Parts: sequence; C-alpha cells; structure tokens
Amino acid sequence: MGELAQRASAIAARTAGNIVSPAVTALMQAAAIATGHGELLTFAGPVGAFAGSLTEEGVYLVREAWTDRARRVEAFAEAVSEEAGVPIDETPLLAVENRSARRLLGITVENATEAESEWRVRMLAKAFVHGVKDPAKVDTMAYLIRVLKPLDVPHVRLLAVVADAERNNEGHPLPAIGRRGVQLKEALHSRDRNLLPVLEILRLDLLTSAVIAENVNNGGYNLTDLGAFCTEALLSLDAMPAPADTLGDVRAA
Repeated sequence: MGELAQRASAIAARTAGNIVSPAVTALMQAAAIATGHGELLTFAGPVGAFAGSLTEEGVYLVREAWTDRARRVEAFAEAVSEEAGVPIDETPLLAVENRSARRLLGITVENATEAESEWRVRMLAKAFVHGVKDPAKVDTMAYLIRVLKPLDVPHVRLLAVVADAERNNEGHPLPAIGRRGVQLKEALHSRDRNLLPVLEILRLDLLTSAVIAENVNNGGYNLTDLGAFCTEALLSLDAMPAPADTLGDVRAA
C-alpha cells in the first residue's frame, strides 16, 4: 500500500472510531439490505478500499461526505431513541420483529442520509416509530416519506398555511364542494410572512409535487387529496413545522 493509501486508511479509521457507533453501522447495514441500495454499506464502513485511486484532496472529500452521512443517521438514531424511549444502541432492534418494520427502517434511514434539516430527521424518526408501533401504518408512513422527499421545511410550512386556511373555526377541514381557493400571498401575510420572498419557488414546487392545485372556479389554490393526506399524516405525527423567523430549519414539536 502506498503512502497516500496508508494515510487514507488512517483517516478512515480515525473517522470510524470517532463518528460511527455500532448502532449507526447496524442501521445503515439494515437499510442497505432492506432497500437494495448498496451505497449505504459504503457509508457504514471505512473508505480505505478506495484510497488507492484517490488524490489526497479526494481522500478528505470522501471522508467528509462519508462522515456527514454517518452523522445524519446518528441524529436519526438519537431522535428514534427519544421518540421510542429506548437506548440509542437498541434502536436497530425496533425493526427486528417483522418485514414491514425492516422495510420502513430501510426507507427512513436512506432518507436520513440525505436529510438537510433537523425537521426532516425528526419527522423520519417519528414516522419510523409510529410505523413500528402500528404495523398497519407502515405503508402510510412510507407514502408520506416518498411524497415529502423533494420538499423541505419551507414547502411544508406553505402546505400548512393552505391546510390551515381550509379549516373551519373548530379546526375541521371544509368540504371540497364550493371551497374557495386560498390566496397564497394573502395567507402568508397573516400566517408566515418569512416565506413571502420565495413564494413563487415554493408554489411551483408544490404544484409539481401535486400536493396543491389551482382552483379553476374561484382562483387561488387548494390542497389536493395527496396534499390533504400529507398534512393529516404530519398532524398525526405531531410533525407539522410551525412558522419560524427564518426560511431555514425549525424543530418539530
């Protein structure tokens, strides 16, 4: 092994010792098996095997990318531990009982490696624990994660504004027939003003994701059935992000 490869192996070994706990490694390995995405095994193990073909700069870039993924899964494991009330080292055991739970574990861990916000990590943890506690909810949680994958906190905050505007004074959804379209700019002025600068981007993304649709009769926008499904599922998880002082991350309650 050349000098660069030796240094790379040492870097990877130090990273493994400092970052990746046995619970994180087990979660990534289980997710790789459940989803068939072998790259998760790469994030769960050292990068020394690739060192021979990397420049020194490449070694550090790979290490940082690998470490970042591992840290996200570690944050997910910590959130699951809090939600389920079990030690972090026991979080992989939550998915041992049945195939559905293992499949949900794979989906949530895979998404956690790409999570850009604390809200998403916690939402994924809540979805996983909810599905483990009630296997009948596994498919619901999997669909929710799939729909929300291209969206993040600002998108879901706007979705929450539309959902809130479509409820009556008792908090129940208004009937679809005769429902007036929500004027997004007007609704944001009174509910979540910090989203106004990026409203057009968020609107287009939500339309593309088919969670809102234009009301052709009255103007404005309404939740689609898919959007209503997402908002109800997030409310059931107590994972709907609240308005915040910035566009960025918020901590789910």
